[in-house]
Amino acid sequence: MYIFGVAGLDKYLNNVLKPSSMVVVAGHPGSGKTTLASTICYSNALRGHRCLYISFQEDREKLFNNMKSFDMDFYKLESQGIIKYVQFPL
Repeated sequence: MYIFGVAGLDKYLNNVLKPSSMVVVAGHPGSGKTTLASTICYSNALRGHRCLYISFQEDREKLFNNMKSFDMDFYKLESQGIIKYVQFPL
């Protein structure tokens, strides 16, 4: 069972997603894609599930620093090898 860290999504998405699923979060600028993807990644990383975070625009330091305002310490989990951040330039 995956934890998404967003009320209501846990029950709904666990009926849809299966282990080893890939999740693509897409939407318009400012719609909350980064926050949602980060919350899903972080919530599962805290439970020992590894997370690969791929971004085409967001700079690693900017993302990690922004997530600190939501009490998510990506630096710590990255240093533990639980979260891996990869940026692909467009």
